[in-house]
Amino acid sequence: MIVASGPPSCQDVEECEGQCPERPEACVSAGRLYEFGHGVPSNPARAFGLYEQACGLNSLAGCYNVAVLLEAGHGTPRDLTRASELYGRVCAKGSPTACERSANLASKAKKLSGP
Repeated sequence: MIVASGPPSCQDVEECEGQCPERPEACVSAGRLYEFGHGVPSNPARAFGLYEQACGLNSLAGCYNVAVLLEAGHGTPRDLTRASELYGRVCAKGSPTACERSANLASKAKKLSGP
């Protein structure tokens, strides 16, 4: 489950990674290719790193995808606190999907902590 970042900004993973430092959408595109194994072997850890790089460049799609992988523990250790923080950051910028996921995590946390 990813936030669309528009059409891919590059044609293959090498091109995407080459553009990544200057274009956060290229980091997200490369991350997608690695996460889902399109044209390259699936590598969720590499996808996570690319999404983190995009998030560091203020990409909402990058931050959202980092949160998704953190929530699932896919390509990185599970970290619901950090996932919630990132969902909140993306939610504050107007993503209803991130708002919903943030609320779901808060609800889960409340249930786990008890009355």
